[in-house]
Amino acid sequence: MSVPDGRADNQHVVIAGRAGRWLRRVAPARATVRTDLVAGLSGAISGVPDGMAASVLAGVNPVYGLYASLFGPIGGGLTASTRLMVITTTSAAAVAAGSALAGVPAADRPRALFLLTLLAGALMVLAGLAKLGRYIRFVPHSVMIGFLSGVAVDAIVHTHTHIDHVGATAEVQLWSGAPARIHEADRFLYQMLPVQAAFLGVRAPERCELTGDLDDAVTVRAGAAELVVMHTPGHTPGSVCFVMRGKDGGVAFTGDTLFQRGIGRTDLWGGDSGLILRSLRQRILTLEDDTRVIAGHGPSTTIGDERRHNPFLRGG
Repeated sequence: MSVPDGRADNQHVVIAGRAGRWLRRVAPARATVRTDLVAGLSGAISGVPDGMAASVLAGVNPVYGLYASLFGPIGGGLTASTRLMVITTTSAAAVAAGSALAGVPAADRPRALFLLTLLAGALMVLAGLAKLGRYIRFVPHSVMIGFLSGVAVDAIVHTHTHIDHVGATAEVQLWSGAPARIHEADRFLYQMLPVQAAFLGVRAPERCELTGDLDDAVTVRAGAAELVVMHTPGHTPGSVCFVMRGKDGGVAFTGDTLFQRGIGRTDLWGGDSGLILRSLRQRILTLEDDTRVIAGHGPSTTIGDERRHNPFLRGG
């Protein structure tokens, strides 16, 4: 039974469409190519001594081990989109390789090691296509960047969980390995990210684990800096500000609770106009006038300027 030309063409289109979608799904993410390459390079450099030792134990020229330890991790880090799932030779693996190839004639060992490397590389690529290491890929990259720059991310803290403030949290957490923290009262909003995305007409971002421990008066430390959590509900039930006091005056990170000449909207999920005014007048306006305000949107200001000129706070 022959298939009409039109139906065959449709089948070809369907197959091509499925193949294209699969390729787009497994292709390395452009946003992570640079960091994947950095991770692969760091793994390759650290693996050179063991790679050469492996080749000696396997009874072949050390150059073979050099190739395996250099190009395997670089290619693995780049193509597998993972910063931890990288094939690199360790001392234990060197002994295992020597034992595995002990029964292979000396003349055939280079080819045997080459085939072994190809098999390991194929498994590595398959693991990368399946993105099996995506949840732990940050480790070598974050350690390397921290070592080079002298900084590390201790925590990712949020003033609230509207999508424009937490939409990239999963990616940042994946890159840094740091815990993400919110006020527990805003967890329901984070679970509603698909609803928030649909409301704005954008794609729903990936979600991650959040710790709901940003209670009022909790101190968040980052090096010598200390941020004190101030619970200021109204814009959302779990909205908080972060207040940092220093010799040169204080700084308040107010999120979407206080802006220059404005305050946060209260017409979204969990918003409360009376509650936000209470938070502003009873909490935020208790700060010193010279406290610098860094808002979630727009220019910075000071508590004194807003006390005098913000139409929502006059007389507060």
